[in-house]
Amino acid sequence: MGVYIQDITPELNESMGLNLKDTKGALVTDVTKGGPADKAGLKSKDVVIAFDGKEVKDSTELRLIVSSTPVDKVAKVDVLRKGEKKTFDLKVGELQETEEVQDASSPRLQGRGGSSENQLNQLGFSVGDITADRARQYNLTEKSGVVILQVQNNSQAARAGLSAGMVIVEMDNEEITDLNHFNRKISTYKAGDIIVFKVRSGEGSLFLTLKVEK
Repeated sequence: MGVYIQDITPELNESMGLNLKDTKGALVTDVTKGGPADKAGLKSKDVVIAFDGKEVKDSTELRLIVSSTPVDKVAKVDVLRKGEKKTFDLKVGELQETEEVQDASSPRLQGRGGSSENQLNQLGFSVGDITADRARQYNLTEKSGVVILQVQNNSQAARAGLSAGMVIVEMDNEEITDLNHFNRKISTYKAGDIIVFKVRSGEGSLFLTLKVEK
């Protein structure tokens, strides 16, 4: 398909305004440019609820359905986009030519450790601009966003799933360009707010929610 996906939590459903009656389906975190899903019209934040006439309960089930679908078959893909159902025709591609459906909760998305130049903020993590040295250290391809340098054990950030080496590219649907932009955005949150981060690490993307505590 050429997509990255993850399961939907109640927190994501509420915070992202997915408007789902339940958390069934697979959330598209990213679409590979030029891949089958991109050509069909799927977008990040779409929720896949059926593929080739088969109901999709979660990301694992979608992966299994797609892997058993013959190459070059044109399959109907039902998605919910901002609560509205849409159907797309998707031509299944060769695995060697396009990226397979990846589960965004895969262990390969876990960041590698790194030291921080900056003091940890109250959420328990620090970030920095993407420099040439950091791009080499963490094997980054992103040009914009901020890279997580350090996550404090047992902090709010650690409990949310953030880890060193991840790149924060969005916060609550707002694209994050650099450290100054991140600092301005993070300063607007108060205790009780829920932040939805879109992060990239390794070969995929992931949405993570963090509830700001006192």
